[in-house]
Amino acid sequence: MPDIPSVIWTGDSGKNYRYWVYDYPKIFPKKPGNFVICKLIGTGWRPVFIGYAEDLSNYLETIQDVPCIERCFATHIHAHFNPDGENKRLEEAKDILDKWGSECQV
Repeated sequence: MPDIPSVIWTGDSGKNYRYWVYDYPKIFPKKPGNFVICKLIGTGWRPVFIGYAEDLSNYLETIQDVPCIERCFATHIHAHFNPDGENKRLEEAKDILDKWGSECQV
């Protein structure tokens, strides 16, 4: 099995979060986690949508504006499992969003 590349997203708080890098879209198992839908610009990542889900297999259902993601030409999804509860998943997503913003979240 090939190694899955990873990336570190740093939140506004300065905390680092390790995410695994996959092509978008991706099918995940039914586990809670966080995700960053993004696109590769040069050698860096630009967030398109930053979120979390109780069930990563249904992460698209947590997004209100899926057409925006398609219009932004998302290429990858960075994700990791996070069983620490909804409040911790929300806190992490907000921390990253506060620092990086995203193209499909105002």
